[in-house]
Amino acid sequence: MSIPNGSMAIANKTGATLHVYDFKYLNGPKLEQHITIDTDDTRNLAMSELSGMRVYFSNETFPNSLEKNIAPDIFNPQLGGGKPFSFIEYTYLSRVYTVDISIVDTLSYPLVIGFDNQPGAWGIQSMSKIVEELEARGKPWNHLTWKREDGSILRIVAPNKAMKPPQGLAPASIATFSREFPPDGHTLSPDNWTAWQESATEPEKTGWVKAMHAASNGRLPFATGSESVDLYGFFLFPLDERDGQFTNIPENIHFTIEVYPN
Repeated sequence: MSIPNGSMAIANKTGATLHVYDFKYLNGPKLEQHITIDTDDTRNLAMSELSGMRVYFSNETFPNSLEKNIAPDIFNPQLGGGKPFSFIEYTYLSRVYTVDISIVDTLSYPLVIGFDNQPGAWGIQSMSKIVEELEARGKPWNHLTWKREDGSILRIVAPNKAMKPPQGLAPASIATFSREFPPDGHTLSPDNWTAWQESATEPEKTGWVKAMHAASNGRLPFATGSESVDLYGFFLFPLDERDGQFTNIPENIHFTIEVYPN
């Protein structure tokens, strides 16, 4: 498949029509484009030459949030809180891109990214594998699963969101997590919330990071120019650049995002 410069290919493996929203998240939220991809089809998305971008993926539409230039909020039913979504982030600066799969806040669709110029595919392909690995770590990590009333998985909520859920708007599992891993607790140093926001190493000790890494395709080498770094390709906490971020990607390098079922 031919992929134009400045675009990504998106492969829909979800089993239903996929909605893709290219959304400017920082410095003036704005929906740049909205495309749909049929089941088992692949389409190109022209990447904006802007910073602070997110590309949201869902089998549902977001008329009250993204389509009104508002980011969805998992705890606000009026802003798509009851709908599944995942997203990647990208920034364009000085003719290069920075790209990552973001699981800092939430994940509903496992995502995998692959680059045409090198072997390997980074990310996670199975939601059931994530649940299995979180369950294996026990409390409090097994409470990060948000289920629908029928017992199916709506999303995985990262500690960044689950530590401080709004009262009355989070499901019981997330409320339980916030009690067992409270922001002012000292599982991490100097406290859980400060470590999560300001440390690049403390969160790596947690069952959250260990479970997600175990559920992934692994830490694989990624080469840009003469350098090669080992990456998982996804962010799990705010300062997860070392393992999570693809940097200095020339604008003529092509890549594909595979979106797997919720």
